[in-house]
Amino acid sequence: MKKFLFFVLIISTAVLFVSCIPGQNVGDDGGPEQIVINTLVNEIETNVKFFAYKDGKSGDWNELTGSLGRYAFTPEAEDGNYSVFVVYEYYNQYQNKYGYDIEIINANKDELATLNMNFEDWTVETNPATINVNFSYDFLNNYTAMFYGIYHTFYTPSGNDDLSYELPVVNGTKDFVITTTTDYDLYHDSIYIDRDLEVSGEVTKNISVSDFVTLETFSATSTLEGVNVWSEILVGGETLVFPYLEGYSSAKIPNSILDSSDLHILVISENESDLYTGIYKYKNSVNSTEYMNTLPSSTWAEPVLTNDSNVVSLSWNNYDSGISTHETRAYQFEVQSSDYLRKWYITNTTGWLGSSNSYNYNMPDLSSLSGWQDIWYPENVTEFSFFSAITSNNSNFDLYFNPIDGYEYGYISK
Repeated sequence: MKKFLFFVLIISTAVLFVSCIPGQNVGDDGGPEQIVINTLVNEIETNVKFFAYKDGKSGDWNELTGSLGRYAFTPEAEDGNYSVFVVYEYYNQYQNKYGYDIEIINANKDELATLNMNFEDWTVETNPATINVNFSYDFLNNYTAMFYGIYHTFYTPSGNDDLSYELPVVNGTKDFVITTTTDYDLYHDSIYIDRDLEVSGEVTKNISVSDFVTLETFSATSTLEGVNVWSEILVGGETLVFPYLEGYSSAKIPNSILDSSDLHILVISENESDLYTGIYKYKNSVNSTEYMNTLPSSTWAEPVLTNDSNVVSLSWNNYDSGISTHETRAYQFEVQSSDYLRKWYITNTTGWLGSSNSYNYNMPDLSSLSGWQDIWYPENVTEFSFFSAITSNNSNFDLYFNPIDGYEYGYISK
């Protein structure tokens, strides 16, 4: 499944990932709620090329200047709706031209009020920190993996000179995780977790076998035919861990080191003629066998994109997942220019859209703003490169970015 906004999306010269930060959203004086959008590049707070917001569905667009990647405004419209238009500029070294990733979000403040919009652009060197890992001799020829936030690497020390490794990360405080094997094979059977490791510039960790505990496993499976089922671990709610295991086993954090912030992610997905459906479940603790036997409905009329007199419109029908505990929370669309240098990611939440059997959305034209560039309007696009509907068992859309125990979401995409 391709992911934008909430997911991971591989694009031509950059990877775009957007996540949400927790916290109460009140003004500095305890007044009305603010909408706070933090823009980052490779997790480093950075202003973007262009940022504009609209207060309410029928309000005017206003350009906003950020401070170290922080953009904040207070919505005053009675409906609580707001929109943001964010442009990240990068340099495409293969075409020797600038490209633009454009994120358009239409939401309601009761659904989503604080967001970290992280543009991962690997053409930009922004790793300002390092975890220096010194392994003991017991790790020679052992297949090992290291994880810190979104950063990870797989490494096998093959000689005495290879027992030290520099893991490039960014400054912050996250759980640092290592998985390894003690049997000199490829399969990981041990885990080490350093909770709330603060990294500021450089930190050194001396690692020995005694630091590890046995990595437990469980079975994530389904009685449905033709589906894929797998699992991952979100240690501390931020560090994604995926050990290399034998067969179809799934990793489980032992109860002796399990924290309430840890989440096991259970996934089921199905692909029928390039139409993808799936469910993600988040659980703090898991059973020895976890059955994933529910999928969202694969019935949804394909959305339509029209380009009439240079007005780009998106039209689609309401989606019903058929899952009694789920409601549709958002619709996502991606369009791109023929040279792949401009991509638009549009997210419309149901709180912003309102209840209807069908929807229509016109791409916004912000040419009245001084910082606007006409190239940021998709005047020549004629089809979607991706579209999706998102459902979940909780109306709090922030949980899509910051899941908790018991949260689940489903999707249909193409």
